[in-house]
Amino acid sequence: MKQFLFILFLFPFALEAQYGIDFSSKNFEEVQKEAKAANKLIFVDGYTEWCEPCKLMDIGVFTSQRVGIEYNKQFISYKMDMEKGMGPIMGVRYGVSVIPTFLFLTSDGTLVYSISGYQGEEELISAAQVALNPGRKETAWDKRYNEGDRKGDFLLNYVYHKYENQDPIYTRLVNEYLETQEDWGSESNVKFIYNFLDNTDSPLFDYMAANKTNFYKSFGEEKITKTIDVLVNNKMYNSSPAPSLEEIGVLLNKAYPEDGAKRYLDIRLARFLKEGNHKDYAMAVMEYLELNPSTDTKELISYANYFNTNVNDPTLLKYAVDWAENGVAKNPSMDNYRLLTDLYSKTGERKKAIKACKKGIKLAKKTKQDSTFLKALLKSVKAKKK
Repeated sequence: MKQFLFILFLFPFALEAQYGIDFSSKNFEEVQKEAKAANKLIFVDGYTEWCEPCKLMDIGVFTSQRVGIEYNKQFISYKMDMEKGMGPIMGVRYGVSVIPTFLFLTSDGTLVYSISGYQGEEELISAAQVALNPGRKETAWDKRYNEGDRKGDFLLNYVYHKYENQDPIYTRLVNEYLETQEDWGSESNVKFIYNFLDNTDSPLFDYMAANKTNFYKSFGEEKITKTIDVLVNNKMYNSSPAPSLEEIGVLLNKAYPEDGAKRYLDIRLARFLKEGNHKDYAMAVMEYLELNPSTDTKELISYANYFNTNVNDPTLLKYAVDWAENGVAKNPSMDNYRLLTDLYSKTGERKKAIKACKKGIKLAKKTKQDSTFLKALLKSVKAKKK
């Protein structure tokens, strides 16, 4: 019975100790990784073995249930002997001159808040509330950045913080962070680049376009392809001022090294056609066919018709004659004979024009079609001087 009463007497103290601050037994580097993953601040108890106030806090404050609940929820806590291991270095870095000193740090080591000397339960809880104020973290990061710190881990946190707060400076910070990285292709950096890629005018886009397979592994080919398409189309059609054709050509070759040249020619053709720029459109057609030789009769006949209507250059018209001859051979229609007749006539081949026109009229008679327009054309060709 006495033993049972003794257990009951000790139970409240055991319960209180159980709910005190849970100090990590890992090394400080591992604590930083844990804090980063949990998005928490690090609470560092800077003590020494000879410090009497430190011992009093170990016994009467750190074991408090109220303190434990607050600190275990909000921080990753760590004890550091300021005379051993990393202690002296941390002391110099954070200007520790009094023991105990309590540091509140971000996972990248930025000092958010510190207090020194013995702290009771209320003081320690109040210190936690001060450290957790978002403004203190931002002020600490701003101060560190303005003092010239450009360490990678710090910049990484700073970028995300500024982005979450919609501060435009984050775009500059993204590039500054990547400048600290030797390997942009690491899994974490690939995800970082993708998260902050929002336009084609950046080294981030250049890297992704040139290293697509790295991004496929993390996000899948379909998602990366769609992202590139969206960014490229936004640049071509929604940016102000609109990019020149030359700029579009550079962009397409960068974004689509496998078929960028063909895409560029497609864009040029559409642009010149829309503008009614007949000369440049005709030259673009020639470049297109040189890069993509076509045996599509329908396509070639459409180009021949365009040249017949809008082009006067004899050299270019000769290409149109070839396309029309090919069209007649594969599809001897009245329209194709009319086109070939016109082109022969324009290039000075009057006899061939008459012959082609007569074949068209013969076809019309055979298929019982109206040949009025071909007869009128034949009359016009014959009337021309030999």
